Formats: sequence, C-alpha cells, structure tokens
Amino acid sequence: KPLLEASEAKPKASPPVWAWPPRPHSLVPPTKPVPLIRGVPEQYALSLLGLAATRTKAVLDRQPPQARPRKPAKPCAARTKCMNVVYAALEDDYPGLLPSMTSALAKSKASEQVCFHIIVPMGSDAGKLCRMVSHYHQANTDRFCSHQPEILPDTEVMCPEHPFQVPDNINVVSTSGVHWSGACYCSSSQVQILHFDPGPYDAMQLISAEDPATLGRRTLDFALTCLDEILLPRIDGSPRIVYLEPDTIVQADLKALMDTKLKDGKVIAPAKACSEVQEDWFNFNSVVVNMTMDREDCVLNTGVFMMDLPKFQSYRIGQRIKELVVRHKIRTIWVKNSIKAPLILALQGHVQRVDSAWDVMRLGIDPNLDGKVLDSAFVLHWTGPRKPWTNNGLYKGRWSKFQTVLPIFHPPKRFSSP
Repeated sequence: KPLLEASEAKPKASPPVWAWPPRPHSLVPPTKPVPLIRGVPEQYALSLLGLAATRTKAVLDRQPPQARPRKPAKPCAARTKCMNVVYAALEDDYPGLLPSMTSALAKSKASEQVCFHIIVPMGSDAGKLCRMVSHYHQANTDRFCSHQPEILPDTEVMCPEHPFQVPDNINVVSTSGVHWSGACYCSSSQVQILHFDPGPYDAMQLISAEDPATLGRRTLDFALTCLDEILLPRIDGSPRIVYLEPDTIVQADLKALMDTKLKDGKVIAPAKACSEVQEDWFNFNSVVVNMTMDREDCVLNTGVFMMDLPKFQSYRIGQRIKELVVRHKIRTIWVKNSIKAPLILALQGHVQRVDSAWDVMRLGIDPNLDGKVLDSAFVLHWTGPRKPWTNNGLYKGRWSKFQTVLPIFHPPKRFSSP
C-alpha cells in the first residue's frame, strides 16, 4: 500500500523561471540600485518626492476661486445728476476703452451717476461697440447701472447691436455749422455714442492727410476743439466734463477731478504731466506765439483733463481757433503736425493745472517705472506703442483686472437672392 501510494503520487512541479526566489541557475550578477532621482542622493530624493506628493495633494484639495461678490445693479440716475465722462475712440481703441470705463465705475462712490459719452468718427460701426458695452454690462452688473427707459426723452433712441453706421432719422446739425450725427444709447442710458462729422468747417484742411490711415485719428483730435458744440446739446446735468483717452485705467474717484475749483478765467484743468515743451510745437518767430508762450513751458497735456464747457464757449475758444487757423495759412504758427496745436495755443491763459497723479504716463514705453508711483496714481496712461491688450504690452496686471473676456461674435449670414 505505501508503495502503491508512492507510485500514484503526482510529481512535484518545479518552480517556473520567473518564480521568486529564483533558482540558483537563474541568478544574475548583482547591479547597482537604480536611484530614485538621477544625480540626487537617496535621502534627499525621498524628501523631494514627499514634498511633491504634499504639493500635489494641496493642489487637488484646493477649492475653486470664489467669484467676485456682486451687488445688485443700481438704477441709472436721472440725466440731470450725471457726471459726464467723455472718450474719443477708434475701433482699434475698443479693447482699452471698455476696461477704462469699468475702472472709472469701480472707483466711483456713485457709479450710477457716471454717464459716458463716446465720440466716434462718422461711418464707424457702432454696433460692434454696443455689443462690447452690452457684454461688459452683463458681466459687471454691480458696476453698470440698470436701464431706466423713463429717464430718456422720446426723441432719444437705443443703438442696435447689429452692424450699423448712422440712423437716418437722428441726424443733427448744430447752429455753428459743426455736423455731428447718430446719437444713440448702448445697453442703458449710461452709455451714449456720438458719430462725429466735422462737415464744412474752416479747419477741415487740418484733418485731411496724405495717409488715409490717420484720417480717423485726426478727426477725433479735431473733435476736442469743439467739445462744447458736440456735447452741450446732449447733456442735461453738470456742464463740466472729464475727458479720458481710451488707453487709461482709473484708480481714483473722478468726482475729485470734476469738483476742481477753477479760478477766474480758467477753462480747463489738465494734469501737470510734462512730456514735451512748447518750443517743440510752435514757431517762436511768430508774433502771436512769442507774445503768449514761453519756450520751456510744458505743452498742455490733453490725455486727461476736466473742462467747463460753458466757460469754453463764453471765452470764444472755438472762434479763437478759427482765427489761428486762418493766420497759420499766411505764416507758420505751429511746427508740430497736430490738430491739437491751435487748441493748445487758443487755451493759453485759461489753463489751471492739477496734480500730476491724474495722468501718470509712459506705461506703454518704459518697463522700469516706480511701482510706488503707479500705486499712488489716480489715472494710469499707456502712452506709447506697448498697450496692455497687445502681445508685447506692459503692466498688463494693472489693466487686466478690469478686463472682461468677450465672446466671439459671428455676423449674421447674408443670402443672395436667387
């Protein structure tokens, strides 16, 4: 029986080659251990791997950023209570225009009283601008005010958001011959667009340029010479305005600039910023220049200023500009090829400069500006080619916090008739 059991017993299977521990014949010569991190001792590698695991867990456990708390939109103030802020913009300026407007609202203690007036050249597609305003309005409901239709007269219209130039039924011609058209409101009564057409004006020769690409910019520069004609028929509140260029960011309440006490005879309050002297702009061999200007004085800065429109009109600044243009035809008065030159000369003696913090410039030129100066500035101004919305822009962080990403707009398809 034991013999039978032994014969019936199954032979014991030998372990496979891959079994552990290996058989003596499958042993391989010992090799150096593979380091956890090449070139790093084991004790340090373990510390680094532990730190990486800790950081990975912290990232996975991180909560998503909380959205900026928003207060409900305030109803727009009556037009008689508006604080009027003016821009002049081309289509290329739109990416900077909307963040500048948003920053002005964010820093205002009464944002529902801020009313924007955007001057664009005749023929501009205001529909594109209105779509951008509408999107910013929806994304910043606590900053823009809610539309109150009853505060607008029946003669006022809302701008359509589809591409358009000038509605034919709202053309206006002022009594002095300056033509401007197409006044309408975007999204709410807080934002107004004005299509500007200088028309048959004595200074039209200044606008015409050999380079058609500069025509729109020169037209807007010319608009600064007749802001009283453009805006006084359109505003019901304070006759004072604050003018901002589109490549600015506001860091203080503009009401402080609006409430500047002007001395007798003063019309405009620009910042003390100085980038050029008057000798660079004007011909001092001219009698009118030599009698009214000093060579080393700073040229009037028109990037940010407050203007009293009735005083501008009462001192006949517009008429003075016309006279200077006529005299310039006879003998050269200004050497700088800028439409702002007759405006600057006509305003001599009517300027009251304010704190330079209201226009801190060169943010589009100098990458080494003092951070403390930028922090204390009331208005940041990206003068120069490196605008913050371009690829090589400077100081983007100070601008992007007021930016809202815009959706891609697909224009409606147009089908040809069969």
